[in-house]
Amino acid sequence: MPGGERPTQNQINIVAKKRPPAMPIKNFDVHNVDPKRKVLYRNFHDVDGTIFLVEISRNALKVFILLFPNFECPDIYLSEIIPEKKAQKLMSDSDNMFEELVKKFHIKYGKLQIQGYHGQATDPRKIKSVSPGSFSRFAAANSNLRKQ
Repeated sequence: MPGGERPTQNQINIVAKKRPPAMPIKNFDVHNVDPKRKVLYRNFHDVDGTIFLVEISRNALKVFILLFPNFECPDIYLSEIIPEKKAQKLMSDSDNMFEELVKKFHIKYGKLQIQGYHGQATDPRKIKSVSPGSFSRFAAANSNLRKQ
């Protein structure tokens, strides 16, 4: 609706007036989940064949990723707590789109795994390797030791 046009009867204009409240969790202190966290994103997604309510929220220092298999029972959930800098890197690797970030989620042995955060980096070209020229000073030092 460019130019501030009003929606017609067949169009729907959905604008969030307020952030949704964080899912109420009874045992938040066990997993160090901040009960006063601010919700950034919440939607249903299929992760490894199971539909989860995915909530991504944050406080001043951390980002909380919570997956609820049954949103009517919020005390059962999978969680991952990530420092804000790491979360920003994951988001930038996901084109700053939550949907792309959620595509990197996998469940392994009952734990949430995030590609690019757990295990190998997402793109092997981004892994820094040592160039052969950087060993030249060590090679000279080793050859001096052998001569002695």
